[in-house]
Amino acid sequence: MAYQEKKWQNFYENAWAIRAEFMSQFINRGGYNALQVIGELEKKERYYHLAINDDGNYEWQRKKSESEKFNFADIPYNKITSLNGINILVPFYTNTSIVNMIIDALALEQYDSVIELGCGYGQNLFKIFYSGGGVNLKYFGGEFTSSGVEMARKLANIEPNMKAEFFSF
Repeated sequence: MAYQEKKWQNFYENAWAIRAEFMSQFINRGGYNALQVIGELEKKERYYHLAINDDGNYEWQRKKSESEKFNFADIPYNKITSLNGINILVPFYTNTSIVNMIIDALALEQYDSVIELGCGYGQNLFKIFYSGGGVNLKYFGGEFTSSGVEMARKLANIEPNMKAEFFSF
C-alpha cells in the first residue's frame, strides 16, 4: 500500500465522497454517460469550491470573482494549475489537460493499457477513452481513497464499452 499522510487521506476521502454524491445524482437519473457526469462536476467546480464551514463540515461555496474585468456574465475566468511544481493562475478556459498528449502517443505505438495512479474518480481515463484513446485498450486506475475508487467504478458501470478497472493502493 502506498503511503499518504492521514490528514491528507481524510481530506481527500471527504472531498471525493462529496463529489461522488453530486455525481451519483446524475447517474441515478439515468440517461447520462460517464463523460456527461464528469462534465456536470466540472461545471459545478467552475462556480463553486469545497470548503470547510464553522461546524467542520464540507460544503459547496460560490466562488467570488477576483476582478471586475471581463466578468459581464459572472462566470469564472481564472483557475489554479501548476507549472514545474509552482501554482499559477491561468484563464479558466485555457486547456491545461494532458489528455490530448496521451491520445496522440497512443496513436503512434500499440499499447494494451493505460494506467493512472492517483486517479481520483478516473476523470482522465474517461476523457482519454471518450476522446479517442481506444476501445480495445484496458484502463486501470489506482486511487488512495475508497470514495474515489467507488465513484470511478460507478462511472465505469454506465460505460459498458470501456474496459476499466479501479483499485485502491
